[in-house]
Amino acid sequence: MNWKELLSSKRFVAVVVGVVMVIATKALGEGVVDPETVTMIVTLIASWVVGDSLRGLPSREDNGRISGSSE
Repeated sequence: MNWKELLSSKRFVAVVVGVVMVIATKALGEGVVDPETVTMIVTLIASWVVGDSLRGLPSREDNGRISGSSE
């Protein structure tokens, strides 16, 4: 994967947003952003990234073939 693909990846951008939220909460203090809200948003981002990654895996019906392969 090259840098252009990485930076345009929705999963990568979502993870960066989550990390920035956590760092901002620690840097700005807990009074600015509710810690429970940050936890819920980061959990949602992590769940979406894992789900989106699993969606790209070959299913059992494919017998291990990668989608789009011509075997």
